[in-house]
Parts: sequence; C-alpha cells; structure tokens
Amino acid sequence: MVWGIGAVAHPHHVPALVAAFLAAAPTLVLTGASAVFAWTFAGLAERVQIRAGSYSVERAERDGIAASVQQDRATILARDVAPFLAELRTREVVTDADRARARAIADGIRRSMVADADRTWFEHAVTVEGGAVTGIDDPDGLLATLDVDQRTVVRTFLRAALRASTVDPAGLRVTARPTGTGRVVTTIDLAVADSDVGIHRTFDPYFAVLRVTFPDLDVAVRPSALALRFSYDQH
Repeated sequence: MVWGIGAVAHPHHVPALVAAFLAAAPTLVLTGASAVFAWTFAGLAERVQIRAGSYSVERAERDGIAASVQQDRATILARDVAPFLAELRTREVVTDADRARARAIADGIRRSMVADADRTWFEHAVTVEGGAVTGIDDPDGLLATLDVDQRTVVRTFLRAALRASTVDPAGLRVTARPTGTGRVVTTIDLAVADSDVGIHRTFDPYFAVLRVTFPDLDVAVRPSALALRFSYDQH
C-alpha cells in the first residue's frame, strides 16, 4: 500500500490536500521552518475531511459522519504534532532520532485517519437510531472491513430494527471476531417485545436481503429475542 501523494488513488479517498500534508510533514518539520509548518498545520487542521471507506463526501455529510471525524482528526493532529514542534523549537540540531519520530508521527496519523473514519460508520449507524456504542464489542475494528454493499445492507437492517416499536435500542449487542482464516464472524442480538411469529412478520424481508449478502446467515428467533450470526471476508 502506498501513501503520501499517491493516497488520492487509494480506495479510502484521503483528500489530496491532507495526503500532501502528511507526505511532506517530516520534511517540513525537519527543515527548521517551524513557523511555516505550524501555520500550515493550523490551517489544515481546520479543513480536514475524511471519507469513510468508499462513502462519497456527500453521503458522509448526510449521515453526520464527516463532522465528527473532522473533529477527531484535528484533535489527533494537535496532540501528536504540536508537542513535537514545540520540542524541535528548543533545539539547534535535528538528529536521526528526530527524523525517525517525524516519520512515525506521519505514518501514525495516516493509519488512524483511515481506521477511525471506517469505524465511525457503524457506531454512527447505531447511535443515530438511539443505540449505544457500549453495546458494540469490536476491539479489532473488524466491522470496518465490511465493503460498501455489506454496510448498506447491515445499516438498513439496523435502522429498521432500532426504529421498531417492539425493540429497545439500548439492548442492542454486537460482536465481531476474526476466525483466523481471513474471515470475520459478527453477531447481532436484540431484545424484542414480541412473539416469534411477530418477529418473523416484521423482519423476514430484511433477513432475506441479509441472506443474499451473507449466505451463511443464521437467524435465531425466540419470544422476546432475536439473534443474527453471519461471516464475511476481511477486505
């Protein structure tokens, strides 16, 4: 995977301005032009926008994702870069260790910009419908590996489920775990104040669509409870 200026062609579509900034960061810092770099950083931090996965900018803004991710990115840039700049201003000589640290900071920012933006789509899909992120158990960020079509299907089901009068959004539980063979297993559990017949009547159309996208979908319906289990390749 090639970053820097080439990131404009990457599937995550990191904005060209941000990609250029990240690619140039170590050089800018280490030329001694601290004031120029600080000014450039401050301007960029205000304008950072990340496109989550393969979402378009318009879609991200409509979903409310872009604003929250922009704030997160400005925060991480300030947290990692500003202290380094302040430290460099007190030195007369730039060492190899400084150069390595500058490269590490730039690489870390690039990785976090993409990873956090991808994670946001699922958390937002849950919270916008009244669910809680505390119910999401995905320590490795594997939900971010769903492709655009898979995300669309999962988000559609979540929206329908969490808006249903018989479902308590606070009771949503989601787990994602690797299988060790390049696949991810995800489970979605919901408390539903309805009979098994009523649950099927409400959600069977969504199960059908989910099964097209995830052929191994397993649906367990019991009175007052619904559990889904499916797997997919890590993309």
